[in-house]
Amino acid sequence: MRTLNTLFLLVALGGFALPVSAASLEGEISGYECGDNCYLTVTDAAGEEHIGLCTATLCENWNAETAMPDSFKGTQVRVTVGTGTQVDGSGNNMGEMESFDEIELLGADSATHCTDDELTVFSCELKNKKTVSVCASNDVSARSGYLQYRFGKIGKIELSVPAKKKGFPQELSLQHSKDDSAAYNYMSFSNGGNFIYELTSFRQFKSTNSEGQETPESSDTLAVRDIRKSMREGDIVFSSDCAMLGSPLDVEVVSEWTGVQWERAGF
Repeated sequence: MRTLNTLFLLVALGGFALPVSAASLEGEISGYECGDNCYLTVTDAAGEEHIGLCTATLCENWNAETAMPDSFKGTQVRVTVGTGTQVDGSGNNMGEMESFDEIELLGADSATHCTDDELTVFSCELKNKKTVSVCASNDVSARSGYLQYRFGKIGKIELSVPAKKKGFPQELSLQHSKDDSAAYNYMSFSNGGNFIYELTSFRQFKSTNSEGQETPESSDTLAVRDIRKSMREGDIVFSSDCAMLGSPLDVEVVSEWTGVQWERAGF
């Protein structure tokens, strides 16, 4: 399927050689540490560790902080192998080494109700092993196509909003905010009855913001509200984080597709 956001890291391999014939590597992020260079560790299915220089755009903030957000540990990735360069503490070139030219986070596509001919707006497996997805037709626009919320186990959708692949959920609302420390994307909509569905994607870039305040870790969340209840009574009837980071919302893109204007949110 096509996804809105496939996240890539660029890293160069140092200290552990892959076979020259290897075009790609699959495994999970199992570690990150810094010395003269900052290194990412990927462990493959056989338990073998592959250590590489962390040189991606995403790594820039990690390297500046000399720390990777814990939420990325254990994330499944697919790595494309190339060549990179290691330097010492003075910036001297220490020679060429094998590199990970692309690392694709696999969690985004491993759990989704979206089909191959649809766009994945948001998708992840929740901690209860059920999957929440927002899927769109390839021709989605303010005047055509559809945007549909789907919930349930893979292969057995329990709820779709709207019920048919036509138009958008009712009362669609979008919020977005971003600075150098984090990005926040939020979508809410109604089923036309008593329930409001809220999807939130938060991505941490730095552990602290420009004011020195701690930035929350990256997360994807679903919450369901019952409008028959007050906030004081507890109107949230269901709430769950994703078991691992999935396909994050990109509210600016959803706004372009649907014509619904997003509001600026603070964090």
